[in-house]
Amino acid sequence: GLGDVYKRQVMMSPPVNAKAAVGKAPYLTSKLGMTLLAMAIDAEESNISACALWPVTAIKTAATVNLGIGGEKDWRTPEILGDATLELIAQDPKKAAFRAWLDEDVLRELKGVTNFDHYRCDPTSEPGPFSIQMVDPDWQRA
Repeated sequence: GLGDVYKRQVMMSPPVNAKAAVGKAPYLTSKLGMTLLAMAIDAEESNISACALWPVTAIKTAATVNLGIGGEKDWRTPEILGDATLELIAQDPKKAAFRAWLDEDVLRELKGVTNFDHYRCDPTSEPGPFSIQMVDPDWQRA
């Protein structure tokens, strides 16, 4: 029956950090709410494993382009989130507890990727950690 089917849910939302809300509360209310919803689903639903996923850098999308949020040197391609999402949904949902993942951590820990250069929009420039520092101002690369 359907009760035996395990499902995987991935929210495109950031890790929860109270410092992030300063000056960004309206935007982050919805984003952090998605992370909290994933936590609740994972805890309450016996056949659904939920997690959150957030990019380290800005991603080249219609929003970043049209709103002028950086340029090619500041962005990675959307493929990094696609690849990270595929890795997350490929996990055995019975063994995957909730976690608010960063795209780099998913690819590093689940796929063994250590070089993210091929995701750069400008192959000569490593994008800064814009997206994660927007929600975790103290975040630094290890």
